[in-house]
Amino acid sequence: MMKKFTKWMAFALVLTLILALTGCANSKDADTLTGTWKYTMDFSKAMAAAGDAEEMEGLEELGDSFKEMLNGLTMVMVLELKEDQTYSFYIDENSAKAAVDAMMSKMSELMPKLVAEMTGMSEEDVVKALESQGKSMDDMLKEYAGEMNTDEMLKDLKESASKGTYRFSDGKLYMTEEGAVENPADYAVVELKGNELRITEVSEGAQFDEYKSLLPLVFVR
Repeated sequence: MMKKFTKWMAFALVLTLILALTGCANSKDADTLTGTWKYTMDFSKAMAAAGDAEEMEGLEELGDSFKEMLNGLTMVMVLELKEDQTYSFYIDENSAKAAVDAMMSKMSELMPKLVAEMTGMSEEDVVKALESQGKSMDDMLKEYAGEMNTDEMLKDLKESASKGTYRFSDGKLYMTEEGAVENPADYAVVELKGNELRITEVSEGAQFDEYKSLLPLVFVR
């Protein structure tokens, strides 16, 4: 009986150790910074948050229909933090293309209102003005779509991707682009909990600085 009890205790001890080690491993994996993180940016919220920011200058003049056109449009930003301390930060190409397609679809419905707001004319007068030129609103939209080179835009997005090295210390994420020297004053304050990475503060000129109006940025893995 003692032998059986001893074997049972040994088995229980081994099982406890295995569970403990497994628990530690999972905790370590959950808290590590490495991985592919994604942040979904809402265009309408981004515009509202930007307010009078320089990058939004002039867009307010487009009126409420432009805001309506952006409503519900999203784009995914991807942050890859690798074990070798290198990173890549880029916009997901599929989500960007989907956003453009959705915007064009909405534009076909809102174009009369959008043009009216931009010109100060009534929607009826806009339609009449186009008809006098032998054009319809659909013709105008097709012309606009033709001028809007989606492939070129996606190519620009790829080229705008940021790559380099990173360092994480005392809750601060330092990201240095390729060919640059790390500036200790450039960092993002990060809160890491499981599969959620929250950027709560960004120093002037650091990576994510242009998205400061959207803080906190919540990335999920």
